Amino acid sequence: MTGQDADLNAPAHGRDRMHVEMPGFSREVAFGALWSHAALLAGKLIVFVNTIVLARLLMPDDFGLVAISLILLAYLEAVAGMGCGAAVVWRPGDPERTAAVSLSIGLAGAMLAGLVTFAAAPLFASFFNDVRIADIVRILSVCFLLSSPASIFSGLMQRRMAFGRRAISEIVKALVKGTVGIALAAAGFGAWSLVYGHIAGLVVGLILLWRMSGWRPRLSLDRDILPDTLKYGSLIALIELLGMAIKNSDYLVIAHLFDSAELGVYVLGFALIDQAVISICWAASQALFPAYSLIQLDRDALRRTYQSSLAGIAAVTFPAAAGIGLVAAPAVQLFYGEKWIAAVPVIHVLVLYAMISVLSFNLGDIYKATGRPHVLTLISIANLLLAAPIFLFAARWGIVGVAAGQVAVATIVAVINWVVAGRLVRIGIDTLFRAVRAPLAGTVLMILCCLMVNRFSSGASVSQRLTALILAGVISYGIALRLVAPQLVAQAIALAFAGGRPITLPSNTLK
Repeated sequence: MTGQDADLNAPAHGRDRMHVEMPGFSREVAFGALWSHAALLAGKLIVFVNTIVLARLLMPDDFGLVAISLILLAYLEAVAGMGCGAAVVWRPGDPERTAAVSLSIGLAGAMLAGLVTFAAAPLFASFFNDVRIADIVRILSVCFLLSSPASIFSGLMQRRMAFGRRAISEIVKALVKGTVGIALAAAGFGAWSLVYGHIAGLVVGLILLWRMSGWRPRLSLDRDILPDTLKYGSLIALIELLGMAIKNSDYLVIAHLFDSAELGVYVLGFALIDQAVISICWAASQALFPAYSLIQLDRDALRRTYQSSLAGIAAVTFPAAAGIGLVAAPAVQLFYGEKWIAAVPVIHVLVLYAMISVLSFNLGDIYKATGRPHVLTLISIANLLLAAPIFLFAARWGIVGVAAGQVAVATIVAVINWVVAGRLVRIGIDTLFRAVRAPLAGTVLMILCCLMVNRFSSGASVSQRLTALILAGVISYGIALRLVAPQLVAQAIALAFAGGRPITLPSNTLK
């Protein structure tokens, strides 16, 4: 009997005890989410500043060139890692035993992927019609040996909910990556400044994760653990590979049909949306996946926790997405310069994509936590089958058309996700409605207020108009949310000032 089987067949009093301990558990989950978001905020702020400086120093062609290479590596990293980091989080029992097996699998996959990538570099360059890609891909092939063990150390800390220590490593990694990249860009290294900055960040991040995990690495092929790890990890790897194909298929279409400069413009526009919105969902999932895993047997608790978490995520991401769309023109002009102004219409379209994606993003954590990663696989396959033809068709309207294709795909996938969730785990459309109605109402009121401010500030300078829009957005959304959902504001304040006390949500929260 595996560790998972033992857990599923545990006596009822064991499960009851887990349920009784939920208040303390809720506090741990809440602070895990807060640490993830704190690290996200700090890391994204660093990345934002770095991007502003690099955008001033480099050309769109440089961004596009490196983006193509990193996309290729992202596909192979998903296969090389074999989902071993997620297996450490998921598998019951001693996490260090699982980590030893996962590290063995991950290193073997990383070496194989590195060799394949190095050998195939000329083929990649030929596909994208740019000989410069071959040299960049060869240098970046070393990244497999850095990212694979890093995922194991990260998984250990996620399993232990040691989000504070992991946050430090992520922040330092972003600082090193940006510092090295900016220094080399200023020295005239062009696209190579981004390459070497990326590698430097990975090296420092790996060292910090290793030291902060408190685990002395070892290799093992324990027969009691290997089958479970390979089975679950391979499913997660397939999900990640499909996820990469879905996430980057628009990049691939643009890179193949257009030049690297247009890809650079699209990448910058998408990066703003990704950093401010999509990455918040990802940060939340780092705490929610282990949280959902611990309460997977209690479906009522699982449904309540999901509704509460979606409401909190939507309360942050909806206004963030809408705000980016409202300030896109003055922000790009002020921070990045006129050479990036073509990114503004792309951002306007991708705002809608981001808001739709939020609606179903974290349902994937529910599927993984309840032992159904294959559901994610099937949905991802459907997503990929839809994305490729839609993007190719939409590309006739340029990079803005491809962005519109993202909106179409996200809408269809969100509908599929919620239909499946309703049937498998009884999390239905009513849960979605109760979770997002207040944040959506507040965001609509914020948009109306900002549009009025934008109209009356049309004669002001770029910096004055940007400042006015930001202030109007923050104040109007805060007032609107306080009016339409005071309980949601109270919940956020409780989480922020809970200290060491258990968190208990009022019975009428989000109803």
